[in-house]
Amino acid sequence: MIRMPNVTPEYIPLIGGLDQVSSATAIKPGAIIDSQNYEPWLNGGYRRPFGHERFDGRTSPSSATYYKMAISLTGSLTAGDTITGVTSAATGVVIAVPSGYAVFTKASGTFVAGETINVSGSPVGTVTTAAALSGESDMATHVSYVNLAADQYRADIAAVPGSGSVLGVWMYNGTVYAFRNNAGGTAAVMHKSTASGWSAITLGEEVSFSNANTSVGDGDTLTQGGVTATIARVVVQTGTLASGVNTGRLIITGRSGGNYAAGAASSTGGGALTLSGAESAITLVKDGRYEFINYNFGGASGTYRMYGCDGKNRAFEFDGTTFVPITTGMTTDTPKFITAHRNHLFLAFGSSVQHSSIGAPYMYSLVTGANEIAMGDTVTAMLPLAGSETGGAMALLTRNTSAILYGTSSADWALIPLSLEAGAVAYTGQVIGDAIMLDDRGVRRLSATQAYGNYEFGTLSGLIQDKIDDLRGHAVASCVIRSKNQYRIFFDDNSVMVYGGIRGKQSLGFTFLNYGKPVTCIASLEDTDGTERMFFGSSDGFVYEDNKGTSFDGSAIEYWARIAFNHSKSPTLRKNYKLAFLDVDADEYASISVSPEIAFGDPNIQPASAVDKEVLGGGGYWDQLYWETFVWDSPFIQNPRIKLRGTGKNINFLFYGNSEVEQPHTLQGVQLHYIMRRLER
Repeated sequence: MIRMPNVTPEYIPLIGGLDQVSSATAIKPGAIIDSQNYEPWLNGGYRRPFGHERFDGRTSPSSATYYKMAISLTGSLTAGDTITGVTSAATGVVIAVPSGYAVFTKASGTFVAGETINVSGSPVGTVTTAAALSGESDMATHVSYVNLAADQYRADIAAVPGSGSVLGVWMYNGTVYAFRNNAGGTAAVMHKSTASGWSAITLGEEVSFSNANTSVGDGDTLTQGGVTATIARVVVQTGTLASGVNTGRLIITGRSGGNYAAGAASSTGGGALTLSGAESAITLVKDGRYEFINYNFGGASGTYRMYGCDGKNRAFEFDGTTFVPITTGMTTDTPKFITAHRNHLFLAFGSSVQHSSIGAPYMYSLVTGANEIAMGDTVTAMLPLAGSETGGAMALLTRNTSAILYGTSSADWALIPLSLEAGAVAYTGQVIGDAIMLDDRGVRRLSATQAYGNYEFGTLSGLIQDKIDDLRGHAVASCVIRSKNQYRIFFDDNSVMVYGGIRGKQSLGFTFLNYGKPVTCIASLEDTDGTERMFFGSSDGFVYEDNKGTSFDGSAIEYWARIAFNHSKSPTLRKNYKLAFLDVDADEYASISVSPEIAFGDPNIQPASAVDKEVLGGGGYWDQLYWETFVWDSPFIQNPRIKLRGTGKNINFLFYGNSEVEQPHTLQGVQLHYIMRRLER
């Protein structure tokens, strides 16, 4: 009787992220030693993420659809032609012409069987059968048609008008706004997304006033002699309308009849006030770096508004129609950072933090509760933290120090120093449960604790410290993705550091992406329906919607992940590797190259021979399997098998791909079958 050797199975969950510090024998199985364009996945594993695509409010490329229609050609038809049905008047843009068919997108109307189709008024064929939406049955061909249709819509989407990089991007009440210098580079312009692309916002004019009565209100007509305008916003900066002793500004639109002058004026319904002089146009100095929040200081649905600053201009408020510059009284009134906390608007000017009166973002008077907090170093982040009904907390971070602000208003603020060594790099501070930021020592988390001071710093990025050191001084932006429990930092070399957060007590670790283009600003917010959306601006003047589509705006996403060498807890024992079962979940279609390496890639070990294997599972099918290349094209893929051949102390796997059409997939684990051999001598 022949005795079969004992085969040992071992499952390696892929989790832990990048480890560039641990030794080859100490690194945890399932960690990665090199990767690009994989993210730590919330439920474990490494996921090749969605891409990004240009955005201006028009139909997104990833929303594109195509139709396949049988035709009998009598003339020439090529991709890019617009076809028109003579009978139906339906139209479409051709993206492919396989034999006997026309594949088209941007469909308008419905073609009918038997009708002639024209191109530029000339007949080119006849419709044989009606068009079918997404009518290609072969998966690989289907995704190629989807990609061609996306390219047609992509070509319609324009950059933000102007010159230079996008200076800021934000979403408010479902509309995306972007700032960019004008074509001459002399001033910045605010734009909003529309169904027909970017549209410049008219900022209006402002005129100072004093001693207005209570009848002066938003929507009134302001009259002085023959000059009239509509009052878009009454901005009271000192005093009250009720007292009749006040100062402030009126934001006006539609002025006609000349210019205002110092002197008495009136408004609709008995309003009376004194103007301080002529109106002035509201303009924006060029080259700012915009930061934003959305907040409701009034409590009513109509007082939820957008606030911003850029380090070059006054802060502002915007409600979708009216742009209101906010005057604080600072000699150089150009705040760089902004937040809202305990119903105050907070603005950072260098090392000074200013906040408004309670519930009054226009008022910066000590008499009404405004205040200044001196930080002693350049402020780089203001991060509201979890508080209670009786006391709030906010982290005030400078480049080199940190403190916690406790209290509810200037009546009881208490600024408690937290660290004289730990601070934050500008534009890297975020809140996702806890505060998180990049410091010189790496990525840090500011967590609540029962210890003295209530908060403590922890460093998260020890396993990638070499990479942190290489990227010091190059961070330009950051964001959180709430649905993925992720924190991302963007660097000026186009790379993106992804921290996967915590699952239970286990960190999902760090990986890196490469967008192929610089991110100059980014916003991650919930849309009006609760959907989380991300937008970023780049140096080419385009705004891109992130975490969307299968490509980097039409370019292929190149991805790889090299899993750590696994010695199966026996670093000096040789193993004869037999099989590997890969636990991979593909959303729709993926083509991934996989290369095992044994004994740290020992070239003396002969690689396994080619394997062709069909696997059924998850409602789909395993289509083709070649050594180093296997292709899946089913919604769910589980446990594809690779036959291994080689003996060594350890094994790892390199996953690689490069595609502009693939949906995301997740590398979840590897199960090994091996036979234990002798000690390495």
